[in-house]
Amino acid sequence: VLDLMPYWLLLYNRDWNDTLTEDRIVTWDFHKYVKPECGRKIYDYLDTDLYDVVEPVVGAISGIAELKRLPSARVIFATMSSVQHSCRLINKFNCLVRYGLLGEDENENFVAIKDKSLLRGEFLIDDRWENLVDFAGIRILKVKPWSDPYRDNKWRVTRTWREIVNVVIKQF
Repeated sequence: VLDLMPYWLLLYNRDWNDTLTEDRIVTWDFHKYVKPECGRKIYDYLDTDLYDVVEPVVGAISGIAELKRLPSARVIFATMSSVQHSCRLINKFNCLVRYGLLGEDENENFVAIKDKSLLRGEFLIDDRWENLVDFAGIRILKVKPWSDPYRDNKWRVTRTWREIVNVVIKQF
């Protein structure tokens, strides 16, 4: 829903004098694509003001609004974050509120969870294939360079939110 990569890479490239682009990050192990002297420090950017400036993925706002209008639909934002990164959770939540994807009083529609197979719902949309594997409902893989190894996966959709909405409407 939120397009972290442009600003995240802007900060990294500026600070480490690099030219890394999103298309060169082809697994979830982002630290493998940065300069060795940066390594796992790449994840420190997630605890900065990143969520103050990121924007939603193109089509996400209108797509989610359309999904929320479906009869009996409830959209839950499930994100991975640990207790030691509780500020990151607050920043994510506030970012979703800022763009109108969540209301300030919708805490019940925002969940921090590592094992997304524990979620109960009809659909799970994620750009990490591993989060979809054990989910019991319909799995939709949002295509990003790091999900390309799974391009033949039956859950894959294109990069657009329009196609995601179409898949949900068709099944709903």
